[in-house]
Amino acid sequence: MKRFEKFVKSKKSVSLMCTVVAAVLVGGYVLAHLLGNFSEKLNITPASIASDVEYEFYDAYIFRNETVVESEYSGYRLDLVADGDMIGIGTEFARVYNTPEDKDKRDSIEAIDQALALLEKCRRELNSSGINEARRVLTEGYRALTEQLAKKDTAAAVKYKVPITEAISMLSVNQGSTQAVKQNIERIDSEIEKLRGERADIVSSLGEIYESLTAEKTGYYYSGTDGYEGTMSSTGITQKTLGELLSAIDALDSAPTVSPTSVGRIVYDPRWYAAVPISAEKLSQYKNQNDKINYGSYTVDFYDGGWQRTEMTLEAVIEEDGEDQIILLFSSNAMKIGFSGGRERRVRVLMNEYEGLRVPKDAIFIKNKDGECQKADKLDRNHTEYGVFVLTYGTVEWRQIEMIYIADTYVLAKTSGGEGDGPWLLHNESVIVGGRDLYDGKTVD
Repeated sequence: MKRFEKFVKSKKSVSLMCTVVAAVLVGGYVLAHLLGNFSEKLNITPASIASDVEYEFYDAYIFRNETVVESEYSGYRLDLVADGDMIGIGTEFARVYNTPEDKDKRDSIEAIDQALALLEKCRRELNSSGINEARRVLTEGYRALTEQLAKKDTAAAVKYKVPITEAISMLSVNQGSTQAVKQNIERIDSEIEKLRGERADIVSSLGEIYESLTAEKTGYYYSGTDGYEGTMSSTGITQKTLGELLSAIDALDSAPTVSPTSVGRIVYDPRWYAAVPISAEKLSQYKNQNDKINYGSYTVDFYDGGWQRTEMTLEAVIEEDGEDQIILLFSSNAMKIGFSGGRERRVRVLMNEYEGLRVPKDAIFIKNKDGECQKADKLDRNHTEYGVFVLTYGTVEWRQIEMIYIADTYVLAKTSGGEGDGPWLLHNESVIVGGRDLYDGKTVD
C-alpha cells in the first residue's frame, strides 16, 4: 500500500513537471513572437518619384538626294569645308592639285582642322560661359580627337594633339578671374594663329591648283563618295514599293562602283529619310486606339559612338498585302554632321516616357480573391491586385499600386492611384522590402 502511494506521488510530480515545462515553452514561444514583432529589422525604401523611357531598337537605312561632284583631273583633293557644312552659290568647297595623294599631308591637314575647330569652340566658351565650361568642351573634344587620330599611324597627325593638351593644362591652373580668362584667350589665339600658319605651309607645298570646285547652288557638302548615291536616292521615296526599297537596302551588301574622279557629294535637298524595316506584327505599336497609324513627330536616336538625338516625322508606312515585313519611313530636315559615313545606322525610337512611384520588385505582393497576400513572382501591367506593405508609425499597412512601367528590378506605379479599393501608395511612403509574415495591421519597432 505504501509502495503504491509513493508511485502515485511520483507520477503526479512528473505530470506537474511536464505541465511546467510546457507552460514555459508556450510562454517562450509567445514571448519570442511578441519580441519578434517589436524588434524585427525591416529594409525600408521611400516611394520616390522617378522617370523612365521605353525604346524600340532597329536598323535604319539612310536615303538622301545627293549629287556627285566630279573633277576633270586626278590629283590631290583638298576639302575647304567640313563634312555637313552648308555652302552657298559660288562657294569654293574643294581644290584638286597636280600632286599625287599624300597620306601624311592629308592626315596633318585633317588633324589641324579638328584642333582649330576645338580651340575656336573653346575660345567662344571662355567668352560666354567661363573657364569651367571651356575646359569641359576641350576635354570632351580631346577625347574624340584622340580616338580619331588613334586610327592613323602618322606622327605628323598625332603631334597636333599637343596644343589641345597644353590648353587643357592651362585652363586647369587658371581658375575663373577676369584676368585669367583674358590670358587664356590670348594663349589660345596664339595657338590658333600658329596652327593656321602650319596649315598654310602644308597647303602651299601641294603644288599647282588643277581645278577649283565651287557650288552652283546652296547645299550641304560631304567629302568622298561611296557609290550608293543613286541606289539610296530619296527622290520619290514615298512612292516606292516595299520591294524597291528592300532591293535598295539589299544592294548595300554588294561592292559599289566609285568613280576615280569623284570628289564628293552635295545634298541640295535638306530632307533625308531613314527607312526602318520591322515585322508587320509590330506596326500595332504605332497605332492609336482607333487602329489608325500615328503619323507625326517621333524622337529617334542614331548611334555613332554615342546616341545622337533627332526629331523626325513618320511620313509613310510602306507595306504590301501578304508580306510579313514593312518599312517605317521617317524624315528630317536636320542635317547631322557625321552622317556622311555609312548608309546603315543602329537607331532607337522613343515609344513612351513614364513618371511614377519607383517600387522595387522584391516589395510587391499580389492579393488573391480571399484577401490573402503572397509574393508576386510574375508581373503583369493589366493585373490590378498588386500592392506593397508600408510602415506607418510602427504599423504595417497595405497599399495598392497600379503599374505603368516594368523594368528589370523595379516598377513605376501611378502617383494618383487607379481602379480598385485602395488605399493607394503615396509619394514618399516607406515601402517594406523583405520582412516576414507581413500583414495589414502588424506592429513592428
